[in-house]
Amino acid sequence: MVVDIATGDALFALEGHRGSITDIAWSPDGRSIATASMDGSTRIFDAATGALRFALPGGGHVYDVDWSPDA
Repeated sequence: MVVDIATGDALFALEGHRGSITDIAWSPDGRSIATASMDGSTRIFDAATGALRFALPGGGHVYDVDWSPDA
């Protein structure tokens, strides 16, 4: 769940993983959110709307996700 820290209001849920989310990272420009999951996938979401941008399937558990500072 993404929450507005100023108001405490829930904005949207990051949906689509079939397993637990193990890590989350905001892009350096603040426009995207990356998630890693026990379902073996990594997903990229639009940080303003929660819309799925990309889904990267994997073969095993994904524990960590991060952005390059120049991404």
